[in-house]
Amino acid sequence: MPFPEYSFRSQEWRAYLIQIRESIESGTAMDVTLSRDLSQTVQTSIQDLRCDLNSALTLIADMLEQQSGLLENILADVKAIRRSSEFRLLTRARELYLMGLDRFKRELYGKALHLFLKAEKSNDVDYPLQLQIGLSYLFGCSKEENIIDPAKAEEHFLLAVKYAKAYQDCLPQWHVCVGLAYFHASRAAYVQAKEQKTGGRQRVLFHLGRALSHANEGVQIWQECCEGRYLRAKILCLMGKRHDALEEMKFVVDRDRRYLRKADADEDFNSARHTLADLPKYILQSPGPVSRQAYVLLQTITRVTVSVKETFKGHNLQQINAVEERITNATTALARMDTDMAHLLRGIQETRQNLIQLVDQLVQSQIDVLQEKNLQKYHRVEEIGRTKSEYTGTGLGCLFAILLVIGIPTIAVTLSVFLMVLGVPIGTIQSIFPALYIVFSLIGLGLFMLAHQMDLRKHNFYWDAEIMLLQQAIAEHDELITAWRSWLQQLY
Repeated sequence: MPFPEYSFRSQEWRAYLIQIRESIESGTAMDVTLSRDLSQTVQTSIQDLRCDLNSALTLIADMLEQQSGLLENILADVKAIRRSSEFRLLTRARELYLMGLDRFKRELYGKALHLFLKAEKSNDVDYPLQLQIGLSYLFGCSKEENIIDPAKAEEHFLLAVKYAKAYQDCLPQWHVCVGLAYFHASRAAYVQAKEQKTGGRQRVLFHLGRALSHANEGVQIWQECCEGRYLRAKILCLMGKRHDALEEMKFVVDRDRRYLRKADADEDFNSARHTLADLPKYILQSPGPVSRQAYVLLQTITRVTVSVKETFKGHNLQQINAVEERITNATTALARMDTDMAHLLRGIQETRQNLIQLVDQLVQSQIDVLQEKNLQKYHRVEEIGRTKSEYTGTGLGCLFAILLVIGIPTIAVTLSVFLMVLGVPIGTIQSIFPALYIVFSLIGLGLFMLAHQMDLRKHNFYWDAEIMLLQQAIAEHDELITAWRSWLQQLY
């Protein structure tokens, strides 16, 4: 069975931590391997802190290791910024801090805390140091020793907040650092409320109120921290504010649906169990911003992928198949109730980038080809236009000139001879000869003009038909180019 979530009905905090460590060492907890595999993907950023299938193991085991990596990176950056100031004291404090981290990782919590407190004397305004002291007081227990003190842990987490705010200008990932400190301060106050032995319910509510205040501050600064928001929902539910708890859970499960399973096993939600049972139906019917973005983006990627595959058959088939496989996996994950939606959205966004590169590669090469063809067609249209404007019917002109110089005189002479044979006087023939010449010339000119117009109309018909086909091809190419570019616009 998954390890239970820490709640008001759980055993004491120290016993709970020891049980977790025993489960890790023995390997009997179902999700240990899965949890550690997950931790390998989040070494570079504390912002990937989220609910795992076994949230308790993630929080206590992997989370501390991830935070140590973050703090070491912060130390390196802060050290570079403040290298020239208070060099000797800072160097000594840093050495003690690093020695303490080593002891802490080896579960020598008493030794680690002793080194951290010595480092505090040399450099108390140090966010990573104050945070690590708080972590020692909150998580520092084993079978051999126990230094847990939630009240002191809360105090040092709040000091970490104070100093992080003071050094906001030089602290990397400032909002994460402050949000993380507030989250742990809230947990420390929550543990105090759970383990309150005297003072009755009023004292418990006092601690819970403080825990809620810290959680509220942390959520305002680090809004994406699902674990902090989940803790806030637990506290709200314990304080009887079930509606506010439900709204907070809606935000959480929109980013990571695995919190549904976590909340289902968390006894702090017993008073809101009936309401929480409707959450799976709600997130499918009214998805939140992260889920909705994942849905819309996946639909766009699917539509573009289908169009690309149909248009460029046989091109980059392996890459297109890889994109289709990711789409299938993402579609399956969207329908499940144990999906980390924020992680899924990042995967879909990565698929989109891969598809953009693929489409850009395919489309740009085809666009270049079509634009070159269009350019050739534009040149041909211009050439036809020049031909039309320059066309004069030279062949018909030469024919008419020959007819005018040779043919018409020949016809006139022939007709004169024929008239002489008929007995027409020569004088009469000589008087009408110029008239005959003019008449036949006009007839020839009329025939020439008619032939010229028919020839010009024939050529114009062919030229216009060719121009129309060229313009149609250009328009089709432009439509393809526009459609292909629209794919990229949809993806962007």
